[in-house]
Amino acid sequence: MNTVNKLAKIGVKEITDRFMENGVCNQKKLSEYLNEQLNAKNASNTTIEAIQTHKENGVDVLNMPLAATSDASWIESIIISLMKKEVIDINAPGSSFIQRSVFAIEQGGNPYLSINDGKKLKMINENGSMDCILSMDYFTDVLFANNMIGKTFEEQRQWLIDNKIIGNTEDVKANTIGYRVPTQAQSSIHSLRCVDVLPASKNTIILPEEFTKITGADFDIDHLYLWSYNYSIGKSGEATLSTESDKKSLQNDLLTNMLTLINSVENSMHFLYKTVDTDTGLLRNVSDKLQGATSYKHHAFNFGTLHEQIDRKNDYITGKIGIGPYALNVTNQELTRLAKVKFAETIVTKSTRISKLDNMVDVDDNPIASWESGYINGHVDIVKDPFITSLNINQFTYNLSNLLTRCGFSETTLWFICQPIIKKMAAASNGANGQYTRDGSRSTYSIKETAIAKACAEVTGKDEAALVDLLDKIKNPSTKEDYRYIAKCINYIEENAGLL
Repeated sequence: MNTVNKLAKIGVKEITDRFMENGVCNQKKLSEYLNEQLNAKNASNTTIEAIQTHKENGVDVLNMPLAATSDASWIESIIISLMKKEVIDINAPGSSFIQRSVFAIEQGGNPYLSINDGKKLKMINENGSMDCILSMDYFTDVLFANNMIGKTFEEQRQWLIDNKIIGNTEDVKANTIGYRVPTQAQSSIHSLRCVDVLPASKNTIILPEEFTKITGADFDIDHLYLWSYNYSIGKSGEATLSTESDKKSLQNDLLTNMLTLINSVENSMHFLYKTVDTDTGLLRNVSDKLQGATSYKHHAFNFGTLHEQIDRKNDYITGKIGIGPYALNVTNQELTRLAKVKFAETIVTKSTRISKLDNMVDVDDNPIASWESGYINGHVDIVKDPFITSLNINQFTYNLSNLLTRCGFSETTLWFICQPIIKKMAAASNGANGQYTRDGSRSTYSIKETAIAKACAEVTGKDEAALVDLLDKIKNPSTKEDYRYIAKCINYIEENAGLL
């Protein structure tokens, strides 16, 4: 974190040097930057004119305050994006590369090119990293720095081998991290040692055959994002890790620390080589046990029926919505873990044990990130196997399932939200989102609340109006009677903690 903080401070200084003079924003420089950005985005002439400058008492000022422009929110987003890029994001050498199959490359399959001498790419090599083959354009920066761009492919390749940047010998170390987006779990991050290069392809990476199973890749233009070292060229033409600037040196330090962590088998990163199917299996185990759960296997000639096509279309539409909430929670889980975030201790948090958001594993010692990864996989493959819908995972339960999972109640979460009453509440809430249920005199929130109360009334047999009033009392207690009822609920939770 100390390295990240230093990089953030360098970013702040670069922003300050770029736009500030004597502690005051230089509006001329700001105008030039906004003019460049907005012109590239085809902004209106009115907006462009508003951000131009004129002289007032010898000082350049904008024609109109930014908050008064017609596209103020757009301009604000451009400025925030710049701040995020320079201060928050960690910018380092690398790019996204498309995964190509290893087929016909290994074991002498292509003797003319002699890629990696026809040897099999190692999933785990002698240094604890993974072998890969990259297209030559990945090394353009370091080759350009050494005036190697005009050389032949063989000369460039030999120079990379001589400087230990690529090679399949033990003295060549991993110098790249490859990760998939969304980064679901440890199985999405890998330490890579480039053993050889491709002569003609661009933005291409070849990985061991096991990698496809581990990450769930399917070659539908799968991208792997790569992060590499900054290199400097010495007087004799040799390549060394860059120390020429604080920023590049810190980026190298950060990458070294991450490579060391990933390559080590002495810590929890040994989860790295678990397949994403293992994560999905955590949810499938519960789905298979649920009463009435179906196999969803397609029967002959059934795929073309109208009923089947509508079901698959609905699965696809609703399923893709679910990827975002769980992908965001994977990242947020790590942030709350690093910051040790937890709820304030109250009688509710003590009774329910819903308190800590910095857990790494759940009550059964399964990584919480693996559960979140399983949720993502379930939504990504929902058309192929919509088991996730049998677990009552939908817009009504996204937040609840994420909260309980991150607090450590991973499997219990699924059993809890699959109760009939919660399924009815979810169906009622999601159904109230439709345009045919809208009422101009009432808010969507109010319509949902009534629908949920009606669903609860069908299960409990209680009056619908009384349930609406009860929900309001729980959310907005105002009398002693309201607080007594909440205390009664808490006592029930305490007495039945083991069962719940």
